[in-house]
Amino acid sequence: MPGRDEVGRGDVKTPPLWHTAAKMPAARWYTDGSFHGPFPLMASSMELEKDRPFDALTEVVVPKIKQEFDSVIRYLRPPRYPYEIDQALAARGRELFYSQDMGCSRCHGTYDGQGNVAWPGVHADVGTDRSRIDVVSDAFIDAFNNSPLAAEGALMRSRGYAATPLTGVWANFPYLHNGSVPTLHHLLGPVSERPKIFQVTAARKFDRLHVGQPLYADPGDERLGNAELFRRFGHDRNWFNSERPGSANQGHDVWPRIRTDANRRALIEYLKTL
Repeated sequence: MPGRDEVGRGDVKTPPLWHTAAKMPAARWYTDGSFHGPFPLMASSMELEKDRPFDALTEVVVPKIKQEFDSVIRYLRPPRYPYEIDQALAARGRELFYSQDMGCSRCHGTYDGQGNVAWPGVHADVGTDRSRIDVVSDAFIDAFNNSPLAAEGALMRSRGYAATPLTGVWANFPYLHNGSVPTLHHLLGPVSERPKIFQVTAARKFDRLHVGQPLYADPGDERLGNAELFRRFGHDRNWFNSERPGSANQGHDVWPRIRTDANRRALIEYLKTL
């Protein structure tokens, strides 16, 4: 395998397992869709870091992954939003989502409201942090092609990240491929207003107003400015620092099309229904 310095760093959050059913027809896996095949098997290579041989990978690990995906994971469906939904506002949001001006459905698919999506499998460069894409270097691909995993699929560079299915999106926070945006409110608003640093709360609490995670576990931290937050917590791994390599929160700028807070609230209300 290529060394760490050659591969680089590409922060990523794990996609939810209930996306599997939507992604199987596209047969492209992981945030950048670089692995092409019927099952997502690249993660199995982590077993090599435990000094397990390739034989264990091909005879035990990969068959187990295939069996679990075929018997359980492909049938998972997203959790339903557990609180009241403003149906009139959600209907307005649905119109916006499928409108020509917004164009959300062209990349993210069409939804039946029962947890199912016709996902187009779009992988696009929308200006987000490229570090994870750049991890798939020529040396990385060569190492893959010389491994037994090459019999199970192909590893290819991707030009962008998956326009992820949005089923259960209310529970899939923080957002973007690297988890750099804590709420849907911030994701759909001006990029300049996205928090630069926030606490990692591990889904212990839910911000119903903004739909996502609270920025701080201690309400007192809200009164601190960015400079003080970076001074106190910039090197604390319990805080998300968007200035770390691979953790930038730019891109996916949809605010110029959304334009108003009323439209943003309507879209968020509709997203709760998916």
